[in-house]
Amino acid sequence: MTVFNKEIPDNPGVYLMKNNSKIIYVGKAKNLSKRVSSYFNREHSDEKTKELVKNIDDIDFIICNSEIDALILENNLIKRYSPKYNINLKDEKTYPYILITAEKFPKISIVRTTKKLNQNLGDYFGPFPFGAWNLKSTLSKLYKIRDCNRDMEKVYPRPCLKFYMKLCNGPCKYKDIFIQYNENISDAKEILKGNTISIIQKLEKNMAVAAENMEFEKAIMFREQKK
Repeated sequence: MTVFNKEIPDNPGVYLMKNNSKIIYVGKAKNLSKRVSSYFNREHSDEKTKELVKNIDDIDFIICNSEIDALILENNLIKRYSPKYNINLKDEKTYPYILITAEKFPKISIVRTTKKLNQNLGDYFGPFPFGAWNLKSTLSKLYKIRDCNRDMEKVYPRPCLKFYMKLCNGPCKYKDIFIQYNENISDAKEILKGNTISIIQKLEKNMAVAAENMEFEKAIMFREQKK
């Protein structure tokens, strides 16, 4: 099969290689034209690629806005079609999502398998090809959101170590923090949705009120959240 560069654009995107109308390989590219042509204008050392090229009789492509969008789309298409020559992403593993559970005192966690994407469990944000763990850690630290497996229907005699490390507000023991805890959850969700301007404005207002009331520890806390 001959592939002409003019038929494939220079945009980032995903290419779908086919045999008898069946998708046998899905790939991503920063430059679709260069990546696709590379399969046909040089010798390949690995047997898998040689076999793949020999069986291609058609190629489709999907243009994406960015390389990251292409990365996410590639992952989803491999899950959907299970192409013969894709070996890395065919199981239920996926790019990580951040889950905030639907509980009285929600927890934050990372989900890596499509089997666990149960909408009844809570709100999912992502997928994140990069930085999911750092983002989760930052939100947990700023908003003191729990990430433990403790049963929130119980009242524990003492909070866990993260409470004393100031990484969690201890809802396992202190049930009277319900309103503030869930306000923090709402703010964290807004950040995950990308609505950061309203959160910054809210923190600036809270910081000013706390300073005016000479609640300097609170003001410092809001300042740190704003950074």
